[in-house]
Amino acid sequence: MKHYRIAILSDIHANITAFKACIGEIEKQSIDLLVFLGDNVSDYPLPQETFDYIYELKKKYSCVFVKGNREDYLLNPKDTWKASSKNGSLYHTCKHLRPIDIEFMKTMPLTQRIELEGANPILIAHGSPENCYQGLYKDDPELSNWFEKFEEKLLIVGHTHTPFILKQEDRMIMNPGSVGSSVIGDNRAQYLLLEWNECEWVPTQKYIAYDYTLEQQRMIDSKYYEDCFYWAAAGFKNLETGVNEVLTLLLKAIEIAGNERPTEEDFAKAAQLLDISPLP
Repeated sequence: MKHYRIAILSDIHANITAFKACIGEIEKQSIDLLVFLGDNVSDYPLPQETFDYIYELKKKYSCVFVKGNREDYLLNPKDTWKASSKNGSLYHTCKHLRPIDIEFMKTMPLTQRIELEGANPILIAHGSPENCYQGLYKDDPELSNWFEKFEEKLLIVGHTHTPFILKQEDRMIMNPGSVGSSVIGDNRAQYLLLEWNECEWVPTQKYIAYDYTLEQQRMIDSKYYEDCFYWAAAGFKNLETGVNEVLTLLLKAIEIAGNERPTEEDFAKAAQLLDISPLP
């Protein structure tokens, strides 16, 4: 008689404070497997701290990883990345990556099939099984078409930072939400617990409160804002609101720029309109 528990974590985005809060909750349970759906770093400071914590967890737990779009970006860096509101977060992250981190990201495939003895296989991906940049949304009328594109009973994806469970007969598509960068108006960290009850996987969506001010202080102490400018300021506010302040800022800056590439002046005007204060 087999019984398994799996913890699914996605979109940590280097928010080590939220990450540790989730693991603290997970460690109270008997977990057989940790699954990471990608976007482990970028958008918050000092990626090496997140990677080091992952390396520690790999010594304690069986772990499975897939590549997110952030990992894909970081494995293909651009010379144009620089301290800026637009791509300063990627610039900051690249500055702090070590060879061990780059080699680790290279091992991450686009998809993985999780097979545990006696349990239904699970397909995992970051965005979709076809593209780590593609988001799957529960309210998309085309979402159910994905059931025709994979044979497993369960597909788990991340990327959109929006938790959902879509069920069709005995098959499901799920998203655990985001550990490090909530966009649902609730600033708690999110992960998914899966339990095998001998005949099916039973999901439980988890919401973990944590002291987000500690992560805000990390942003100040690391001087992350010196690389990311208004992007950092929006991320700082996002930790409190649980709203996608960064995307809102970017879209407003593009609008101000007349749908052209926004300048720092455009970002500054957008931040003022959106009540996003510069750091520190």
